Amino acid sequence: NYSEYVNVNKSVIISIDSNNTMPTYLNGFEVNSDNDSIIGFTISVRGISLKHASNVEIIENNVQQIKREAIYLFYSSNNTISRNICSNNIYGVLLFGSNNNTINFNHAFQNLVGLSLIDSMDNTMSGNIFNNNEKGVLVSQSNGNSIVNNTLSNNDEAGIELHLSDNNTIAQNF
Repeated sequence: NYSEYVNVNKSVIISIDSNNTMPTYLNGFEVNSDNDSIIGFTISVRGISLKHASNVEIIENNVQQIKREAIYLFYSSNNTISRNICSNNIYGVLLFGSNNNTINFNHAFQNLVGLSLIDSMDNTMSGNIFNNNEKGVLVSQSNGNSIVNNTLSNNDEAGIELHLSDNNTIAQNF
């Protein structure tokens, strides 16, 4: 177990050893480079942040009890966020100014907002579960996104909420 915050500024793959049966804990990651992978961690304190990064994979992480965003993309494009669990955070996943990302098969629960898109275009969200949040999905000033085949249940205020957003595809959500 580690109690460090990892700042990545070159291309790397960071994953737990497949023979490791114990969860690996970190305080968080900040990625400022392209072509990285973050796979299989339990993260608390700071979460995972991508800043001006592309072609990064964030896969099979458990990000919990973050006082802000569990997974945060800031002006980051062409990334994949898949099979993560985000619980007990302010935001499960937050994209700000981030385009052409794929967000699929994640579970965000007991957050204020499960997924939020702000000023973000052409992202694809599918196969996610957003439940027991205040808001499941919040889309603001974001156009051309696809929110299809997600499960949204028991969110207190809204399953999907849109503000000043056009040409988004919202279909077959349950």
